[in-house]
Amino acid sequence: MSRAAPPTSDVALYVYFKSRADDALVAAALARMCARLRADGWPAPTVWRRPESADAGRTWMEVHPTQPGERSGKRLDDLTAAARTSGLAALVDGERHVERFEPVLLPAA
Repeated sequence: MSRAAPPTSDVALYVYFKSRADDALVAAALARMCARLRADGWPAPTVWRRPESADAGRTWMEVHPTQPGERSGKRLDDLTAAARTSGLAALVDGERHVERFEPVLLPAA
């Protein structure tokens, strides 16, 4: 069985959403959002998308690293504001979903 990493480990925020907008529009809005986050001192997220595209839209994911001891509530507030001001929020179908993951130390095999 695996065990959780020590409490000083980083936690990552995984934000995913669907959009039926053109990929170039979504990518441009994500770039603006990332630029704002970097200007505010946050580390740059990585951005992913599902390779398949369907009429129902494409799923996108942002992976935001956090720092030990960081208040994730503050980060979430900043992410929401950046998505709104960058125009990304207007391209999202439904809601942006947020999940938190922490690293796991695996036992020796």
